[in-house]
Amino acid sequence: MVDDTTLQFTSAPGYAGPASITLTVTDATGAGDTTARTATLTIPITVYALEDNPPTFLPSTLDVAPGEAPITVDLRAFTTGPEGEDGATDRYTYRMSSGQPAGFSAELTGSLLKVSAGATTAKGVTGRLDLVIGYGATGTVEAAVDLRVIASSRRTALVNDRTVTNGVQGKETTVSVLEGAYNPFPESPLTIVGAVVETPGAGTASATSSTVTARPAADFVGPMVVRFRVRDVTGDPDREVEARLTVVVRGAPATPTPPRIGEIRDRTVVLSWDAPDSRGEPITGYRVVASPGNLVTQCPATTCTISGLTNDVTYTFTVAAQNAVDWSEPSAPSAQARPDAVPEAPGAPTLSFGDGSISATWNAPASPGSPVSGYDVMISPAPLSGTPTVQVSTTHHTFDGLKNGTAYSVVVRARNKATDATPAPWSAASLETPAGVPGVPAVSATRQSASGSGPVIVVTWAPPPTTATPSRATRSASTVPLWPPSVATCSATSSARPSVGSTPSACGRRTRPGRPTGVRPPARCGAPRRRPRTSP
Repeated sequence: MVDDTTLQFTSAPGYAGPASITLTVTDATGAGDTTARTATLTIPITVYALEDNPPTFLPSTLDVAPGEAPITVDLRAFTTGPEGEDGATDRYTYRMSSGQPAGFSAELTGSLLKVSAGATTAKGVTGRLDLVIGYGATGTVEAAVDLRVIASSRRTALVNDRTVTNGVQGKETTVSVLEGAYNPFPESPLTIVGAVVETPGAGTASATSSTVTARPAADFVGPMVVRFRVRDVTGDPDREVEARLTVVVRGAPATPTPPRIGEIRDRTVVLSWDAPDSRGEPITGYRVVASPGNLVTQCPATTCTISGLTNDVTYTFTVAAQNAVDWSEPSAPSAQARPDAVPEAPGAPTLSFGDGSISATWNAPASPGSPVSGYDVMISPAPLSGTPTVQVSTTHHTFDGLKNGTAYSVVVRARNKATDATPAPWSAASLETPAGVPGVPAVSATRQSASGSGPVIVVTWAPPPTTATPSRATRSASTVPLWPPSVATCSATSSARPSVGSTPSACGRRTRPGRPTGVRPPARCGAPRRRPRTSP
């Protein structure tokens, strides 16, 4: 103690560092002051060295996140002088003695060190920043601060799933899948780091930094799902996110089956076929091609009428289906089809009769289809022998074996290739009756008594037996005077021609006759007989 109010401390020789003085103080007025108060005090003392001694530098490792704002530390917090005090005073100076570690950025102002890591510096990268600490008048000491990159604390990226509906079999679809994604580092783009197809057998996929390309297989139809991974600028695998691209794959329709031939008509064929697989897109129509000629017909459904064809030409047909993607391959050719039309009806035939026969002739009709190859000729009622319908290749025919006196009707129709399926129309009917020449009538004469002019001869006959049209002659009688002697003959007629006259019949008196007067030629059967005048 120097005095009642002064203390003096002297350190041990060569010592530097902390020290203290502990003492008791009182306010007693004397030794017997029982009311005095006392207290124990400790006074801290720092003993400085008389020469320059280097400080102790014990830094912590500085953790920095990539792309984040720099962190700031005061290097004095890591510095301890030889007396044990911290470096809060300005006794020390700091400067960087080497370049900045790769991936890091550092700035030193006084004792304040600012450190940051680049956004692309991977998590776990470390570096060391070399320093020189100045102390005393000219003393320096080397030091270093270790740096380390840690994971970013920002939220991860958010990439939306995408769906496209216009995929096509065997054709690649490329989509910019990062559009609209959330990027925690908006100043630097997100990056696609891989793509894989999740749908078995659907195809393959690849990726660029910003797009995903799906390549469907040539025979695949349906949703093709591609999973892809995205990183932010930090490149930290733990910050990768996933999303999915769904490509709805469609295709041109499958190849239809060959068309079926339905109805064949005049310059027209009706076709039908089964709808093929639409390959994910509705079928909007069909295209039929007729060969020869490559005549194209657009058809809205699976039954279609193909018109405008040429009759009597053999065609085959193919069909293709269409949807929003494309046309299918054409089908295999159909069976052959030949459009045709039956001939028109001939005019009514011209008929002529004969004995037990009728002959018919007609003009060839027009044919819009294949050429006329022949005719069907039909007579009604049917002949006594044979068939009522005959086929001929000319424009005339004679029906024999008919019954004379019976009225017959005759019709005719033409034939060509089309009439095998559909008969042509018949002509109007013509009527005719066959007839022949009658036979010779049988004549008989009898003598009878008559009043007035004397006895007479009665001549009678019957219709002759014949197969011709019945004659107009019937059983008749005629009275002939006995004088002068007379001869009577008779013939029959029909629609054909008159018959031959009958054998003459003659009668005479048994007494000498007088001189004849008023001689007349013989009368024909059935003609009125004038009575001869007698002499006065």
